[in-house]
Amino acid sequence: MPTLPVRIVVILGLAAFLSLSLDAAARVRPTPAAPLAFPTSTLAFPTPSDDSVAVPLAFPTPPATPPAAPLAFPTPPVTPPAAPSAFPTSPADPVAAPQSAPLTVYLPLIARPEPYPPARRDIELEFIRLINLERAALGRRALREEPRLTQAARRLAYDLAARGTVSHIGSDGSTPASRARDAGYPWWSGEVALGAAVDAADAVKIYRTSPPHWNDLMNPDSTVIGVGVAPVLVGPSAGRRVAIPAMLGYDPPPPEGEVVAALLARINALRAERGAPPLTLNAALNAVARRVADDLTARNVCGTLPSHGPLTLDDWARDAGYGGSVTTRHNVTCPYDPVQLPCGLDASFGGASADEVARRIMEYGAAGAPCSGNFSHNRLADSTQTDVGIVFYRWGAVVVTGRSP
Repeated sequence: MPTLPVRIVVILGLAAFLSLSLDAAARVRPTPAAPLAFPTSTLAFPTPSDDSVAVPLAFPTPPATPPAAPLAFPTPPVTPPAAPSAFPTSPADPVAAPQSAPLTVYLPLIARPEPYPPARRDIELEFIRLINLERAALGRRALREEPRLTQAARRLAYDLAARGTVSHIGSDGSTPASRARDAGYPWWSGEVALGAAVDAADAVKIYRTSPPHWNDLMNPDSTVIGVGVAPVLVGPSAGRRVAIPAMLGYDPPPPEGEVVAALLARINALRAERGAPPLTLNAALNAVARRVADDLTARNVCGTLPSHGPLTLDDWARDAGYGGSVTTRHNVTCPYDPVQLPCGLDASFGGASADEVARRIMEYGAAGAPCSGNFSHNRLADSTQTDVGIVFYRWGAVVVTGRSP
């Protein structure tokens, strides 16, 4: 049957074709496809030729850098704090320090700050310069600044500026003498007070119109000065003017013990010339003399008897334990002169030797001297006296003589 062989031939032909195709396919090995390649860049790292070990995927990392600093804002260079006020001072200026910023108002002045800071140091120095020019025109010595008197003057300046007034009595009850003493310089010779001035030149102009103030500033015996300045805080001058008080003084006198010894030697020399026995220092009479001097100082008077009321010097001597009688009290001072210093002697002691002070005191007791009635040589040479008490104080000497029982 012709149909069957044709089909067989076709099937055998197809089988042979497939067999040949498979054999050809087995003989031909296709080349492995190359990996997908991208253009190289700095982000690609070379891979080793041995690709048997896969290279981990690597990403670029920046070079190692220190940790970033915290967010910082630009800051100005560090500079020292600015001074509270600019005024000319020299390195040797002992009064310019300490500074204060801003100006502090001390109210009330019961608990007073020490030391008092300078509010306007430039005005303080300028005032001293102008006053010394005026003194030079009169042939007077220049005043030196005394830091302790400057503190006393500033104390009053702050007080006047806070009250808007002018007074020599502070709101705390202080006086010129107590302010000088509190500042550690009791050798003051005068105080001037001005409650409102524009500047140093204005203050000098105002002081010149007041004879008592001007005489204090021109006093030939004064050697030192302290000036205080504080802005006025109340009244019509507030914020526009300054208070400018000043305190004047003289050089410290020699120690009291040296003056007492020198004065006793001169008194006994006088007694020897008059044929009287020497006097002996007595502690009880010294206490009486001190009481007299303290009384005169407290009352700011001189040349007058102490304000002991009905008591006498004998009563004071008994209080001090003196068994004899006090017959004479000598006080080497002069009547009060409102234009010059109270009693006129104290400033002349400044810077003098003990013997020079004793000589001046004795001269004041010579016949015809201004104070011969208070410090009589005849009384000092009284031959009936045996004991003596001597006190040297700011206005001279108090000498109390007595007779032992």
